[in-house]
Amino acid sequence: MFKYLSLDLRSLGLFRIGLGGLLLFDLLFRVLIVNDFYTDVSTLPRSPLISDFSNQYFFSFFNIAGKSFYIYFLCFLSGISYLSLALGYKTKLANLFSWLFFVSFSARAPVLSHGGDDLIRLSLLWLFFLPSETHFSIDNSHEKIKKETEILNLSSLAFMLQLIAMYFFTALLKIHPRWMSEGSAIYYSLELDQFLTSFGLLFREFAPLGLLKVMTQITFVVEFLFPFFIFVPYLNAKFRLISILTFVIFHFGLFLVFNLGTFPWICMLYWLAMIPSDFWKKKRVAVIESYFQRFSNLSKPSPLLSFRFYHHASVQALVVVFFSIAMYWNVALHDENDKYQITGIPHKIGSVFRLHQHWNMFAPFPALNDGWVMVEGNLFSGKIWDVFHNKEFTLEKPEKVSAMFSTAQWRKYLSNIATDEYENHRLYFGRYVCRNWNSTRSGSEQVDTFKVYFMLERSRPPGEPKAEIEKQLIWDHYCFSKRN
Repeated sequence: MFKYLSLDLRSLGLFRIGLGGLLLFDLLFRVLIVNDFYTDVSTLPRSPLISDFSNQYFFSFFNIAGKSFYIYFLCFLSGISYLSLALGYKTKLANLFSWLFFVSFSARAPVLSHGGDDLIRLSLLWLFFLPSETHFSIDNSHEKIKKETEILNLSSLAFMLQLIAMYFFTALLKIHPRWMSEGSAIYYSLELDQFLTSFGLLFREFAPLGLLKVMTQITFVVEFLFPFFIFVPYLNAKFRLISILTFVIFHFGLFLVFNLGTFPWICMLYWLAMIPSDFWKKKRVAVIESYFQRFSNLSKPSPLLSFRFYHHASVQALVVVFFSIAMYWNVALHDENDKYQITGIPHKIGSVFRLHQHWNMFAPFPALNDGWVMVEGNLFSGKIWDVFHNKEFTLEKPEKVSAMFSTAQWRKYLSNIATDEYENHRLYFGRYVCRNWNSTRSGSEQVDTFKVYFMLERSRPPGEPKAEIEKQLIWDHYCFSKRN
């Protein structure tokens, strides 16, 4: 009777595979920046992190020690967990440790967290309460669970409603003329050079303003209404497929235009979990499913939690508590009058289990200020050099601003420390730059002092000339002085 509310376990298995793969991809980039963000010689050592910047209820494996060897070892263990999750081997254990390692990364370097990290973290949590091992996994060699193809309980509803909540609450924040009557939000989004890909630069150059206005208004409508299509009782399979296709195209478009890290990919993967059961009944799809089934049968059965575990009253009660706190968090952050405060037990539970979330992507409207960080270093030789990017210092705007960031994490970090909210991080960034530069150089090639500038470029309304770039000094550092 309520089949339209159910979640297909084959779709859930497909999501699990994709999620594990995305986690491995994310891990690859984190390994490349281990010494930049996760060790005691990083942009924020453990001591100030724990004493001044960390939530007391956040746990992180990476706070136990700060040597690079230890961090790399933890990265190796996290990779095993992610791979096991993707393969569906010891799935529930892999799910648990994947969540623990991922939140450990976030807690060790909170300044790097973004919407993609939040959705990955939450999807891992909700997935733990669902039988993602029943299809397309090594664990599904158990005959008793192969027969199950759908699930409908509070856990599956929470998993689905989390996706809807992300779009619904960000749409509520976007109730603003720039997204609605004025329709200028996408125009201003395309003015943010730090995000734009090569395709994004090309699109900005040739896209007419009329098209951008229509796209802006359509985006708002799609985010506000289309997620609810997954619960339409009449022709549910068709409505779900329409919604899935719409959002996959939408997020792939975001990937082409903007550098947003893992965000567009986790969104697309999450929508694949909504694929209806009717889809899997098609003959061509059944062939693919049978191929995965043969793969899983190559292994010996592994002990699993009973399928009844996922419907147990205590498990479902815990899901209700978690989901209620997560949604309350959304409501509280949308309340401009601060009537709803996240305090007491809800705050502690929400912090420990990382239920916090705030979906303010380009909301209430895109930022009107763009820019990039430059570091003007004074070497003992008298030479002026950019000692962060290791190139000749210049105030000229680069041809492609987004190319200045080696990873999405560095873009997030540098854009954050340029704001007043993160100004206390600048001292540790300065010390990091000194260590990085001087540890590999000697004598006159070492840096004595440097200034960190934020090259501010304000967005102008359509038709107006580009604003002059403003050089703002945000930090002055002395490498060999007690002043720093």
